[in-house]
Amino acid sequence: MIILGKRLREVVRGILKSMAVINNKSFLHYLIDFWINKGIFCI
Repeated sequence: MIILGKRLREVVRGILKSMAVINNKSFLHYLIDFWINKGIFCI
């Protein structure tokens, strides 16, 4: 299955989706926190 993220595109037009701000943090920040909490420290 391919998910294109069309709904998010309307909100974050002009920036990378990974840099979309959610509650004053980028989505990438949440991803890195998730990986760290799972014990993955080297990305």
